[in-house]
Amino acid sequence: SQGFGYELTTKAYLCQLWVHLLKKFNNSNSLSIQTQKTHVSLSPDEARIKDAIVYIQQHYTEQVTLDDIANSIHISKSECCRCFKRAVNITPFEYLMRYRILQAADKILQNDRETTSISELASSVGFNNTSYFNKLFKKYFNCTPTEYRKQSKTEHRDKLSPFGLSLTHI
Repeated sequence: SQGFGYELTTKAYLCQLWVHLLKKFNNSNSLSIQTQKTHVSLSPDEARIKDAIVYIQQHYTEQVTLDDIANSIHISKSECCRCFKRAVNITPFEYLMRYRILQAADKILQNDRETTSISELASSVGFNNTSYFNKLFKKYFNCTPTEYRKQSKTEHRDKLSPFGLSLTHI
């Protein structure tokens, strides 16, 4: 009893209805839609690593173990290491150390009053061994924290990101 092409006409009306609903929804929840789109485009490794990095950035001042990182993304320690290697080409522990050193450099640049001594600085970013902190700092910045504090406040900041990439190229 329907005329020729009624299926297409019905489909067109349904599509128009969806467009109107999405426009109305988009205006009120544009941020959540953008977040969902970003989340969908990530590979499984990237999604896991993103969550692990968030965990590391929230807990870097604490005693963080590989178990803690792996448990935060609900995978085994070995799978956590493999995911990091595939996604960012470093281990979770190496990311944690680089992030801590970067945070220490930021504190130095900000003249953080709570970190007047190097041991306080090391402790404030999660290191319990000042010697190891100095060794890593020198590895990444080619100078000690004390030398860094004395030198230019901007020249070293561009040399390190948690992924080992120059911040000026990101």
